[in-house]
Amino acid sequence: MIIVLPEELTIFTVNDFRDKTIKRMSNRKLKGLDAADLRELDGAGIQLLLSLYKSFPYLTMENLSDALLKKLELIGLKEIFISKGSVNNG
Repeated sequence: MIIVLPEELTIFTVNDFRDKTIKRMSNRKLKGLDAADLRELDGAGIQLLLSLYKSFPYLTMENLSDALLKKLELIGLKEIFISKGSVNNG
């Protein structure tokens, strides 16, 4: 299952996104996150992404913008979410 991330994953939106995501997942396994629409990410959004990664260790992110890639790289999380087979491998 791949989940499309919203345009904003911040302290103002993270709870709503988390609740909707949990309901949609039920018993399915999360394999990836599509970040094509994601433009805003703050500490709360990063915490949610790390929580998802902890629950699904093979989780990858796809379609990241250059700005988001740089942000993940700055905080040391790029390698966690970018798989070797991903189009975002850099």
